[in-house]
Amino acid sequence: MDLKKGIMFLAITVLLCTNSGIILAEDNTTVIQEGAPSESVDQKIVADTSSDSGAQWLWGEVVSVDLQNNTVKVKYLDYETDTEKEMDLVVDEKTVYENIKSLEELKALNTASIDYILGPDGKVIIRNISVEKPEASPVAQEGASEVSRGSPVTEGQVKTDEQPKAEQAAAPAQEALKQ
Repeated sequence: MDLKKGIMFLAITVLLCTNSGIILAEDNTTVIQEGAPSESVDQKIVADTSSDSGAQWLWGEVVSVDLQNNTVKVKYLDYETDTEKEMDLVVDEKTVYENIKSLEELKALNTASIDYILGPDGKVIIRNISVEKPEASPVAQEGASEVSRGSPVTEGQVKTDEQPKAEQAAAPAQEALKQ
């Protein structure tokens, strides 16, 4: 009985080893540029040089905006080297803007998330730029809501309720005790 189990285990192991190469192997395809001469294009995949499949991302602070040349300089943290770097990026007609309408609204010191590609001429082209809107601090929001209610709170004052909630709840009980 042990011999049959051993042979079965060996057969399964051989099958797994021989088929794992097929399962784990990558396709052996060749990528060529459009217009390049080739003997059998049907066996090859033609690369689309205009696709955004090689898009990369960075997040950083805008250093400068050049409206004449449609370029943006961004300071960002390179996570691989843990150093701050600057990158010049180009805006074109395919650039999508989020939280701004155009390049004219982008200002130095804005924080931006940028998706970009490397153009055929070696320039870095922005595909999507999203400018972060600064959030109002909770203190500023609270002050604005107090002013909108017509509360007479001035700078440096802290608004308190006329009677804390615990005292309000205890007041009827105290009155009942007095009677």
